[in-house]
Amino acid sequence: MREFWRTKVPPLFFLLAILSSCSRTEGWGPYTPQEAGRLVIENLLSRPEFMMYSTPEAYGIHYAEACAGFGAVRLAGALKDSALLQRLAQRYAVERTDTIPNSANHVDVNVYGILPLELYRAGEWEAFREQGLRYADGQWEDPLPGGLTRQVRFWIDDIWMIASLQVQAFRVTGKPEYLERTARVVAAYLEKLQQ
Repeated sequence: MREFWRTKVPPLFFLLAILSSCSRTEGWGPYTPQEAGRLVIENLLSRPEFMMYSTPEAYGIHYAEACAGFGAVRLAGALKDSALLQRLAQRYAVERTDTIPNSANHVDVNVYGILPLELYRAGEWEAFREQGLRYADGQWEDPLPGGLTRQVRFWIDDIWMIASLQVQAFRVTGKPEYLERTARVVAAYLEKLQQ
């Protein structure tokens, strides 16, 4: 019994102290997490241009821009800030006009599809749904003989980008084919790691 009190109880108190501090807001500095999040979104919205991905194989909106926009939409939705959501929708509606082409069926460009799908989830803008699903379905237009997308390169970031887009498409449509695609890619990646 003495061993229990000596080895198990102190870590429990340490854990309780850490967890109890998670709900406190003092010590955040001049901004609450909500205010800081809004400032980050405002910074993104203040940028006049998109970060672009440009290689000999592909030209389109950079995945860092897509992920930043995706996070901004998620945060604006969590804050229930419809004005911020509307401004984010306006910023990313530009791509729908085809002024910024997706020049290739390339994973680094196609991950952009997570952003319009999240905008659809946040505001029910049908055009964003259609756009995002074009990216998700485009990944499997001409699959490899084993049923994988031609975009698969077995790099962890590519696996994440493919899976995140397919999971977003599932969230929007509820169609299991998107999860099956994700599972197929992740399983192939894990098998490749074992070699």
